[in-house]
Amino acid sequence: MDIFQARILGPTKWLQAGKLDVGYPIHRIPNGVDVQRFEQESLLYVYEHLGVPPDSNLIVTIGNYHSRKGQEFLVQSMQEILESDSKARLVIIWGGQEPLKHVVEELNLQDAVILARQIPVPVIRSNSSDVNDWLAAILQESKVYVSASRNEEAGGLSLALLEAMAVSLPVVATDISGNRDIVYNGSNGFLVPQIDSSALVEAALKLLLNKELCSIQSQNAKAVA
Repeated sequence: MDIFQARILGPTKWLQAGKLDVGYPIHRIPNGVDVQRFEQESLLYVYEHLGVPPDSNLIVTIGNYHSRKGQEFLVQSMQEILESDSKARLVIIWGGQEPLKHVVEELNLQDAVILARQIPVPVIRSNSSDVNDWLAAILQESKVYVSASRNEEAGGLSLALLEAMAVSLPVVATDISGNRDIVYNGSNGFLVPQIDSSALVEAALKLLLNKELCSIQSQNAKAVA
């Protein structure tokens, strides 16, 4: 046995199955999250910080802007979501959002779509609660996490999805590699086809409008994280 044989690690079953030909076997080690970080009670005023009514149903997504992440598609889907849930608000966190700003303005969704930009990761020491962890606070106040990515061959496992599940958020995600590893359709969220507005809207509204279903899937999401 050659003890110096190359070992390549990857986080998804898609990579482990050899879908990406790199010349060596890929061993799967899934991403992990600091669950304790997202269990700490937050005293931050999230709704006031975001500038939305305190009874808003927050839908959140995290990630730098890129066309393959489907953020424009998600913004456009908000028009239909609002027809059934006028309290719905979409919060998009991270940077490079200038293209999205134009889409929001064109659709006149300034009151329904919040571009929260980048949120610094806090430095947490020895379980101190004296930390303004805005990302954790926003996730804790949200109802649903949505990922509209449409890159089947990315091969990655979304850390943001796992962080959302660590807060007990059910997930609506596109049916692509990585997402399939952690989103069990109908159990801790819903998998929807790529670029299918009707399916995404239907899944999001199931969770926003059905408290019992949302509660069950929230518990299952935390168990997966």
